[in-house]
Amino acid sequence: MTGKIALVVLASTFISSCSAQGPSPIQFGKDECTHCKMTLTDQKFGAEIITTTNKVYKYDDVNCLVNYLKAYPEIEKKVISIYLVDYSKTGNFVLANEAFFLYSDEIRSPMGSAIAAFSTSNDRDEIKKKLTLSESLAWEKVKTRY
Repeated sequence: MTGKIALVVLASTFISSCSAQGPSPIQFGKDECTHCKMTLTDQKFGAEIITTTNKVYKYDDVNCLVNYLKAYPEIEKKVISIYLVDYSKTGNFVLANEAFFLYSDEIRSPMGSAIAAFSTSNDRDEIKKKLTLSESLAWEKVKTRY
């Protein structure tokens, strides 16, 4: 019985050490985009990739993130999670595959993607009402846009 308990404890330790961590706070004005090397300054935009080794890659715009993954496909194989800054909630992140995206030429993102991420469809729709032309997007569509 003691062997089984030791195995359960060992398995639990292994699983918890391999679990994904959450996003790392972006230090606006200090952190640099992994792709374009620009300093992250706009608190409504930003993104992070967290890998299996818990390495965090930071980006100033969703198009930098997508283009980085295309340029370095070996990183994509190691991705545990992708987070984006919530456009409506300063300092909050949303998982890319759970986010609601909005595209509009009226959205002025750092690298010109014109895409904002939101944690709720209601937040996205509130901004959408204020724009002349816009398009709601899913993460799969965002990834193919660049």
